[in-house]
Amino acid sequence: MSDAKLSFNFGEVSFSAEGSAAWVKEQFERALKRLDETHVPAKTEGQGELKTKTPQGSGHQAHSNLAINSIAAKLEAKTGTDLVLAACFSLTRNQTESCSRVEILAEMKRATSYYKTTYNNNLSSYFTTLIKDKKILERSTDSYALSASARKDLEAKVA
Repeated sequence: MSDAKLSFNFGEVSFSAEGSAAWVKEQFERALKRLDETHVPAKTEGQGELKTKTPQGSGHQAHSNLAINSIAAKLEAKTGTDLVLAACFSLTRNQTESCSRVEILAEMKRATSYYKTTYNNNLSSYFTTLIKDKKILERSTDSYALSASARKDLEAKVA
């Protein structure tokens, strides 16, 4: 049973979480940190909008601003497992080491051209398959990271 729920949209950024107050707070803080890492205020007169940061000195520059639909297209995502990989790549391509199950599912849902509601029900099996295939690593409970070889393969496909 959840005792806290938080949801907001700010331009292209959206956040939604429901669960214990402590868990919602932790997810909100992670979202704010990620927002701070990936966006800076635009310098425009009288307007407060966000602009995506481009990481410097990394191989991620060519695709750092790609939307999840574009990444899924470049990776030719046809299955739930493919979309989990695309979402994990999308979330971690800007120097972030890991992402949570909740973040991955939210990113998958943003891939409106690829996401199917059945993917939510089968998410655990997708993670099990990807961990067994050594494409993602489970860093802690419900926290995942791409393996180095999977990241290299995905970067080559998206470039």
